[in-house]
Amino acid sequence: MRLFIVQLFNRSIEATLESLDGLERFGLLRAEDLNEHKIRIEHARAQANEDLTDRLQDYETEESVRFDRMELELEKRREDPNDVFSEPVGDFGQCSFFVVR
Repeated sequence: MRLFIVQLFNRSIEATLESLDGLERFGLLRAEDLNEHKIRIEHARAQANEDLTDRLQDYETEESVRFDRMELELEKRREDPNDVFSEPVGDFGQCSFFVVR
C-alpha cells in the first residue's frame, strides 16, 4: 500500500507536468515560464521522494526486525525439549566438545 501511494504521487506529478506542457502548447504559458515551473515541481518531487524513501526504509527496517523476532519464536516453538541434541561448542582438530541439551 505504501509503495502504491508513492507511485500515485509520482503519477500525479507527471500529470501536472503534462498539463503545463499543454498550457504552453496552447500559448497560455511562455516556454521560459514553463521551464521554471517544471524545475520547481521536479525539485519538490525529488525532495518528497527522498523523504518518502527514508520513511519507507525506516519502516522496512522495523518490519525486518519484527519478523526476525517472530521467526525466532517459531523456531523455539518447533524445538522439542525432550530431544537430546548434541551441538558442538568447540573444535580441537578431530575432537569436539558437545553440550547436551
